[in-house]
Amino acid sequence: MNERKDDIQHLLELLLVVLDGNASEQEYARLNETLRQSEVSRRIYTDFMMTYVGLNYLDGVVNLYDDEILDFNAI
Repeated sequence: MNERKDDIQHLLELLLVVLDGNASEQEYARLNETLRQSEVSRRIYTDFMMTYVGLNYLDGVVNLYDDEILDFNAI
């Protein structure tokens, strides 16, 4: 279980490096491989990115599940 927690922590750290624009080619490759191999990682990635976009772009985001625009100003 500790190994799984470490894997998730590593994935989140990679995502932050990528979003900061400081990822190396090796880090991009590691992220792509992790996402390719793990459905859990893909779900974490999707949730993380939806949260990131929602917090940083409050004008609305594309809902990846329904292809609808979410309007946070209407809430």
